[in-house]
Amino acid sequence: MYSKNFYNRQHVIVVFITLIFCGKLIAQVGIGTSTPHQSSILDIVASNKGVSFPNVELTSENDTKTIEKPEKGLIIYNPNSSHIPQGIYYNGGTTTAPNWLKIKGSSSSEGVTIAKQIGVYGDDKTVSIGDIEFRVNTSNTPQFRSIVGKNLTYATLVKQFWVSSDSGRSTDTCSNQTLHQNFRTICGANGSSTKELNDIWVFITTDGHQGTYQYIFNLLEIDGIKYLAQLVKKY
Repeated sequence: MYSKNFYNRQHVIVVFITLIFCGKLIAQVGIGTSTPHQSSILDIVASNKGVSFPNVELTSENDTKTIEKPEKGLIIYNPNSSHIPQGIYYNGGTTTAPNWLKIKGSSSSEGVTIAKQIGVYGDDKTVSIGDIEFRVNTSNTPQFRSIVGKNLTYATLVKQFWVSSDSGRSTDTCSNQTLHQNFRTICGANGSSTKELNDIWVFITTDGHQGTYQYIFNLLEIDGIKYLAQLVKKY
């Protein structure tokens, strides 16, 4: 016969093992690795496989019925384009008012990335995208610099300046120019040539960094205060 103390000890051991097991359930999880990164709750490692999200056919970007009360940030793959385009979507809305947003990418032949900045202008008002940072300095001069730790080679495809009456338009091009790591003027532009609307196209030709950038900026003075709106697109 086992004593009461024996059964108590057995009970404690079972509880202890259960706690350890439960602790593992809420710890980090590694798939394909025994050492998941400390910053991740789930770390998946593979050299020839990917992650397949659940295929869920949404009926609209505000579909509330297919997935009932979807958590904000929930990710699915929409396999059918009969209602909305195929692709990976996440819920950017709420559980009661979902807003399914398509995650869009770009390649060397399609897609575009956009960065923008609006406010009272000054040297510190910069906008960066890809390998380049742009600004208009306090002399009204458009400038840019390399932000990849080395100089790059570039050509400007188009440079146009307009005033509101559509007069004063100019076009300029240059090639085999050096984009430095500190701010330099874009292809000889100067403050006297920048008008209200400006459109500059830049092509980076350095191997490994090739890309076409469109830099659009609008410089206006209202009640003695200069305002600058900048938009950069990388194609």
